[in-house]
Amino acid sequence: MVEAARGKNVWILGGAELATQFLQADLVDELHIGVAPVLVGSGTRLLHAEAYTPWALAEINQYGSFLVLRYVAPGRDS
Repeated sequence: MVEAARGKNVWILGGAELATQFLQADLVDELHIGVAPVLVGSGTRLLHAEAYTPWALAEINQYGSFLVLRYVAPGRDS
């Protein structure tokens, strides 16, 4: 996949399992996380503990009551 992208940005959309696989392979430079003010009870964790690294919050955008948080991976440019 990295070779096919030839240096271009690649977006992936998916759930926690897919995100964790890419994070563990160190293939993620930024995370864009959408937050909607809806209480749904229990569910799947967004990221598993083994995928955690100290990401830096780089930007917050608000669209009505919806938020998009942009995090940058440690050691990567914002």
